Amino acid sequence: RDGGRVRQDNEDKGGVFLKEDNEVLGIVGDGMGGDGGGEIGSEMGVEKLEIGWEEGKKVRCCDEGREWIGRDVWEINEDIYGYAEEDEECKGMGR
Repeated sequence: RDGGRVRQDNEDKGGVFLKEDNEVLGIVGDGMGGDGGGEIGSEMGVEKLEIGWEEGKKVRCCDEGREWIGRDVWEINEDIYGYAEEDEECKGMGR
């Protein structure tokens, strides 16, 4: 576990996810250390992308991959922002 050079705790989250058809997604969610709930936001983002990846259709080319990740990241960011607005401990997360 690497806590980085500044903070004792690493709020980042990552994963490598494999579909049945051998498509692979590797991702790192930056916990934005120092903000309230950074570890929550990074975990939510990675978990939601994993679900979207596993449930999504086959990505046949780079353009489809860019479109998928862009759309899902946008939607997930909105979900995380909404969560942060409702949870007092996470107010200001990601700003």
